[in-house]
Amino acid sequence: MLRISFRNIVLFIFLKYLIFAIILATLDNRFKSMVTDVSHTAAEWIAGTFHYSMYVLLVTILFVVLFCGPYWLVFQIKNTIVFFLAALLILALDACCYVWLNAAGIWRYGETHFLVGILTMLICFFKPIRQKILFHF
Repeated sequence: MLRISFRNIVLFIFLKYLIFAIILATLDNRFKSMVTDVSHTAAEWIAGTFHYSMYVLLVTILFVVLFCGPYWLVFQIKNTIVFFLAALLILALDACCYVWLNAAGIWRYGETHFLVGILTMLICFFKPIRQKILFHF
């Protein structure tokens, strides 16, 4: 559990995208279709794995840069209800941007990304979110 800081928000977004990439690589066979199926030798498999890892890393960095400011602003909101609405809005916007920029309109990826975002946010920032709830009541 992390406290609210700009560095921890960047870490949260980075972690969220890495978890999401692992889910896509395993459940959706993205790694298999992008690396394993097109590799015929060990060298091609290693090169494909490196390219896939760089692709995931670059997409993650892009979205960290795009969304670290909005997430930081959401966590600065004092009103609990407004905070939750803004957090859901920014998570939905993040998922929509992912689908629009990276997933070629496959909305199932957006839904999965939204759920991973909610769970990662709750895991990373459980104490600050709980404080907001307790402070409200």
